[in-house]
Formats: sequence, C-alpha cells, structure tokens
Amino acid sequence: MHEKQLGQLLIEMGYLTQEQLKVALDVQRVHSGMLGDILISLAFVSAAETSKAVAKQAKREFIDITGIKPDTELLRLFDINTLKCMCFIPIDKTGDTIRIAAADPFDVGIADTVRRKTGLKAEILVADKESILRSVEISFYLIEKPVKDEIVRMVSSVQTDTPELLDKIIKYAVTERATDIHISPESIGAHIFLRTDGIMRHCFAVPSPVHASLISRIKILSQLDIAEQRLPQDGSMSVELFDEEYDIRISTIPTAYGENAVLRLLSKNLSMFSLENLGFDETVRQKLEKCFAKPHGIFLVTGPTGSGKTTTLYSALRRINALERRVLTVEDPIEYRFPFIKQTQVNEKSGYKFSSAMRAFLRQDPDVILLGEMRDEETAEIAMRAAITGHLVLSTMHTNDAVTAIPRLLDLKIKDYLIASGVSGIMAQRLVRKVCRFCAGQHKTDAKMLASYGIDPKTPARHGMNSEMLLPKANGCHHCGGTGYAGRTVISEFLETDEEIQDMIIKNATPNEIHANAVSKGMLTMVDDGFLKAARGITTLDEIRRVAVK
Repeated sequence: MHEKQLGQLLIEMGYLTQEQLKVALDVQRVHSGMLGDILISLAFVSAAETSKAVAKQAKREFIDITGIKPDTELLRLFDINTLKCMCFIPIDKTGDTIRIAAADPFDVGIADTVRRKTGLKAEILVADKESILRSVEISFYLIEKPVKDEIVRMVSSVQTDTPELLDKIIKYAVTERATDIHISPESIGAHIFLRTDGIMRHCFAVPSPVHASLISRIKILSQLDIAEQRLPQDGSMSVELFDEEYDIRISTIPTAYGENAVLRLLSKNLSMFSLENLGFDETVRQKLEKCFAKPHGIFLVTGPTGSGKTTTLYSALRRINALERRVLTVEDPIEYRFPFIKQTQVNEKSGYKFSSAMRAFLRQDPDVILLGEMRDEETAEIAMRAAITGHLVLSTMHTNDAVTAIPRLLDLKIKDYLIASGVSGIMAQRLVRKVCRFCAGQHKTDAKMLASYGIDPKTPARHGMNSEMLLPKANGCHHCGGTGYAGRTVISEFLETDEEIQDMIIKNATPNEIHANAVSKGMLTMVDDGFLKAARGITTLDEIRRVAVK
C-alpha cells in the first residue's frame, strides 16, 4: 500500500493545487484514464514532476535521463518491445548490478525481467515515462541506423532521396539535443550546422543541387512559396519523432549563393517549463514566485535573444493558477500552448499588433497578461497603465542587465513615477552550459585566476569561501559529444523595486547608483550567481566569462 495518494503528494511538493486536483478528478470521472496522465494532459503538472512524486511515493531516487546515453551492450540484452511495454531502460552496470530507470517502480516484473535476461540484480530508479520511451526509441534507432554515417553517404550520392535526407537530418538533430538546424549555402556547396546548448557546430557539407532540393522540400512541408526565392519567408510544420511531438519553425532568407534556412525545433514537453528545472537560485525563485502571486504590477525579464526569457515566462504561467485568475497572452509567435490560458498571436499584416492586443485585453476582464515583448512606446504605455490599474503584466525586454531596463523604459517615454509604482521586479538572465556529469574534471583556482576570468577576487569571501578551491573543468566524452558540456542552466540577477529603489528612480539616480544600492542589500549579480554555480560543480568559469562577464 502507498502511504499517500499521488495527488496529495503533488500538492505537498508544490506542483499542484487542491482545485487543480478537483478538476482532474472531475475529468477522470468523464474520461477513463490514470490520474497522472490526466494531470499531464491538462498541463497542471509535467511528466517529470509526476515522476518525482512517484519516486517519493516509492522511496526511490528520481533520475533525469536527459543527455544520458545508455550502455549499448546492455541495451542489446533486451528487445525494444519489452522495454517500451514495461517502460524501463538500462543505464549502466556496476559489478553484478544494473541501474534501471523505470516509470513504475512498483512493477516487480522489471527486476524479474532483468534477472532473467542478464543474470544480474536490478537497482530501480524512477524516471518519467516520456523520457524513457524517447530514450528507448533513440537508442535503438542509433544502434540499427547510424544516422550520421547514413547522412554522409546520402549527401555523397549521385542521386539523393531528398525527403529521406531531410528526415534523417531532423532526426540527427533531435538525437544531438539540437535546438536549431542551419542550412547555409556558400560558393562551393552548402553546409549544415546544428546549435546545441547555444553553441553552433558544423556537421555536414552538401553539394549545391542537394541544397536546392532540401530548401524546396522544406518549403513544401511548411507551406511556403517554392517559386519565391527573392524574399524572406516564415512557416512551420509539426512532426512526431521518437515518441515526442515537435513544432518546427522555418525561416528562409535569400543570400548571394541561394536561400539560407533555419529550422527551430520546439519540443512540446512541459518538463522544461519549471522554475526548479531552469536552475534559479532558491532565493531568486522565491522572489519570482512572490512577484507572480501579486495581484498587479509589471514583471520584466531581460536579456539577449536566446537567453531563455520566454521559457522563464512560460514557467511563470505554470505557477499561476489559471483556474482562479484569467490569463491572456499575446505572442509572436505562440511557441507552446497551455490549457485554460487564452493565447493570441500578433498579425502585423492584419493590423493585430502588441498594442492593439493590449487594448483589447483590457476589455476581456483579465487578471494576468503576458506580453511577448515591449517593442514600442504605445505598447509600453498601455502595459504600464494596466499594471497600475489592477493587472499583473509579464513581459520581456532586450537589455544587458536588470538595472538598465529602467533607462530603457524611460526611452520608451514612460514617466519615472509610473516606473517606480508599476514595476514590481526586473530579472536579467543568461544561459550557461552545464558541465557533463560523466567526464567533468577539476582544476585549482586562486584570486589571480579568478581575476583573469573577469571575476572579482573578493567574490568567494562574500559568500564565505576561500579563493583557493577546486572548480569544474570540461573534458569531453561520448555522452556529451566531446564538448565537456551537456544541457544548460540559468544564471540571473533579480532587482526588487522596494521603496528605496522607487525613490531613486523618481530622483533620476543613475543605473550604477541603483545597481550599487541593490547589491548592498544583497542582490546577487549574474557573475556572482555564475560563480556560485561553478563552486557547486554545475558549470565552469569559462562559461561564466563567455556569457556574463562584461
């Protein structure tokens, strides 16, 4: 017998509210199904959050298998149907014990199957069903079809099956955890790049005729105009790969050597929209949740393109109870869809802009408004007015740090007293790569080395540490593709607009003065946050210097 029901555990762990559980139980009475599956389909919880509760229920360890490449020899001891049917995957072997990631730790048949197939004992860990099925599909696909070799063979062939080639390129990108595929023409042929963990790398060279046919195939699938090669075009398509659904956003532009195409892969997995999984410092996370719980005010996330701003705002939406508060969003485009949240997409051609959406929203009785980006004076003014008239507004801006969002708002003709009274918090963020858990090394650092990385040598002392310490070093192995890194985490700084900061804004204090005041009251800068993550073995000083040091 389980000591506590799954729903109660999810509530205790902060992933679910009592009202959401009631709605899910109402749905379960109408549509048969497991409660966990219904909660996930309603987007109340993610598959990973449900699995964490199951792990707690079973008193077993939860494991995130993203980025883990199972031992090929162990996989060959099982057949794919058994692994998918029983929903488990072997990870690695130590002595006479195999570590198993399973969706149902209460299934006694898993240990029996492992013992019968291998003669070894099984150590059962808990992982979410989606990750396990995806890992099984990818692992066996790569065993049966070494996709990288097949792509090289196909692009070298005289006659290339273009639909199959494009399919394999997309599949290869998914197996490499890539977020973007770049198909880039040059004077001699074309090149295919993948962006993984924010870093571009060259993968394949293709002849010019193959490039032209690839672009045509992409345009057909995304319903773009094949004949138009002189103007940029945008489109999209949806695919299901390795038991997971993806939206693929397409962008083409004309260049001197032909059309350049970028394919952005957007997974529909909700597990990425979690403030805990994103890697926020606990203090920052509490401040974020405090902002999201406020009935009014404007909360801004700042940073360059690709710094995870939208992901943070979507994570915020998951923390806001859309059953109790009416939530409206205007985005360009809508990247992910959430139940009980009314999402709209700008359409410049028809005149539906951020500003016109904001005006319409105020007649829709909203409690929370997500504004994809503050782009112009009119939109910023409407958003600020909404924030001081009883609405919570979430939005993004492109600034280098939290404090410089204030002069940016002034540039948008927002009055200083409106900024002081309307802005409840500003967070700047960047994404840094996490050091690979399988091959990370260590190196000794001191004050001189910290200074060479652009980090104040006094930083360790401010956090009760010695400047002479062991910090992670990226090495490289087959799990991380030789890069030394796997996955990304966020580093951030959070500016709270308390009464003193509000007074400084009205008195036209400089950004440096406001920044100094915030730091004196304990604000963690992005560089400090990055250093602390390096000290905890999460990332490296090289990454902090790459993305955060000015």
